Amino acid sequence: MRNQALTLTGVLAVVCQSQAQVSRLPRGFGGVPVRVTEINVFRASPGGTALPANTSPADACTGVATHTDANFGGGSFVAQAGFAETEVAAASYVLPASAFPIKVKMTEGIFVTSQATMGTTTKWSVVVYAGTPQTGIQVASFSSDGDIIPHLEMPAGTSGTNIQFVIDPQDPEQIIVQDNGSHTFSIGYRIDDHNLQSGNPCVTAPPTCCNAFPATDVSGLQAPASNWLRAVNCGPLGCPPNGGWASFSALQPGLCRPTGDWVVRATWESVNCCYPDCNEDAALNLADFGCFQTKYVTQSPYADCNADQILNLADFGCYQTKFAQGCP
Repeated sequence: MRNQALTLTGVLAVVCQSQAQVSRLPRGFGGVPVRVTEINVFRASPGGTALPANTSPADACTGVATHTDANFGGGSFVAQAGFAETEVAAASYVLPASAFPIKVKMTEGIFVTSQATMGTTTKWSVVVYAGTPQTGIQVASFSSDGDIIPHLEMPAGTSGTNIQFVIDPQDPEQIIVQDNGSHTFSIGYRIDDHNLQSGNPCVTAPPTCCNAFPATDVSGLQAPASNWLRAVNCGPLGCPPNGGWASFSALQPGLCRPTGDWVVRATWESVNCCYPDCNEDAALNLADFGCFQTKYVTQSPYADCNADQILNLADFGCYQTKFAQGCP
């Protein structure tokens, strides 16, 4: 296995020497460093509409779960170019027990190409679990079909795409995750179909000429027990041996284990949370208005009621509306 450093000075401008080839003997990851100055955003929804999405927390009832410090707008990544068809890149997140049940509003995952010599189309899926992906319960799964949920299309060259999978808040079918006792939920991205895969993926990696791969970050592995791989079965020399689910902490360092966290994140909302109950006393009254004013003066993120990342009078109007609507 050998790695080749890549540099991108524009979304499609490549300044590298040659086509990167990744060996898989024994079956392992081929980490290819890439730099992408701009990440394209690809939004998909089970309703077939590419919805606008705000990735920042909307209020105290909403959060963003991630292990990576990578910039989802562009920067340096490692393309896991040994990633085979049907394999899953997943991350698990522990929340306070009081947050559950939660509604998964959006998932995001960075995919990159490495010196692709042609445009590529990747069939993909997103999967959500209650608990870890290894021992938890799958609660939702959506796959691209080229119609309602588009496949991922990326141009030739070296580039990156953020697959944002968004659930319409008006859709009656929401992704609700109950607490299975572990206070944990997980999201995963699966590659369902590579291009021009020749031979056994345990021996021959998917060609980088025409495929996109999930990315890890370059700042070091911060959460080895919470990053996961579901691998094809490549026997006793596989990563992990005989395939299946394994956390990065269970993968062999230097051969199998990626050196960074998956560049994925999820925006979630606590179903039972009551945003206008600012002082959390289970009652809506004038004391909550005083609490909100204090949050505003102290520049608390809670006070950004309309989630526009600006604190102004519009947030007071937003809070008044939510107060009038009451709690679930």
